[in-house]
Amino acid sequence: MKFSVSSGKFLEKLSQVSSALASNPVIPVLEDFLISSKDGGLSLTASNLELTITTEVEAEVSKGGTIAIPGKTLLETLKSLAEQPIHIEVNEENNGITITSQSGKYKLVGEKADDFPEVTLPTNEDHITISADMSVCGVSAAIATAAACRAKKEELTLAIGLSMVFTAVCMVGQPAIARLTGMPEILAGAWMGGTIDSTGAVAAAGAF
Repeated sequence: MKFSVSSGKFLEKLSQVSSALASNPVIPVLEDFLISSKDGGLSLTASNLELTITTEVEAEVSKGGTIAIPGKTLLETLKSLAEQPIHIEVNEENNGITITSQSGKYKLVGEKADDFPEVTLPTNEDHITISADMSVCGVSAAIATAAACRAKKEELTLAIGLSMVFTAVCMVGQPAIARLTGMPEILAGAWMGGTIDSTGAVAAAGAF
């Protein structure tokens, strides 16, 4: 793997995902950034298994690949550099990393990307199912849409879970807001009826 990137932009993007780096993890590689080449730049990922953050940065990639680089060491190295183009090359045999800058060379040791846990990102089916769930009529819309777009059970479960949490919060929260703001009953009823997905929950909110 070999690429050139602006040190400032690289540091900025890595800082954005660094909040997902694990401290004292059971799996050592979770202290690393997973860096992968892609068209027009790099994909940067950090994960502690509970939170995963992925972003992208523009870079000139002359040789593609993927590597896990120790997060703290990489951030400290970049912070010590003034804004400048840097060149990073990875030795695929021993995962050695060479960072070449105007002020000299820095040597790091990375880890195989295969050691990094597989990160599951939301799919198009997730987006479609959740959108229908939240914008149409809740659980029934999620079930119908999931069947139409062949979403997985896990994706349907996520959509239904989000709908139920949203419904519960609105069922309790909206009546309280209506009372606090002195909202007229007719207006409050229309607001709750148009926002809360479940008919039963609307009735319960009205009782509150």
